[in-house]
Amino acid sequence: MLLVTRPDQGAVWPARFRGRAQFIGCIGLQDEDAGRRLTEAFLQGWEDVRSLRLDGAIDDTCWFAGDGWWLSTAEADAVHEN
Repeated sequence: MLLVTRPDQGAVWPARFRGRAQFIGCIGLQDEDAGRRLTEAFLQGWEDVRSLRLDGAIDDTCWFAGDGWWLSTAEADAVHEN
């Protein structure tokens, strides 16, 4: 389970995984590529995720990227230079 805290302003939200969960997918409603990439991401360092980023270029702190968002291992208050 991922806990995301909405800030008063900005496009970087504090986020941390709080525990493991298992889901049974629905046939036909899955993005197979995203599922494969997410499975690979969970095999390494999911405990290090610290923020959800909704803008800015993806950098080397990216743990997983979706369409228009990415999870980062950098704290939400960290200055991001591209």
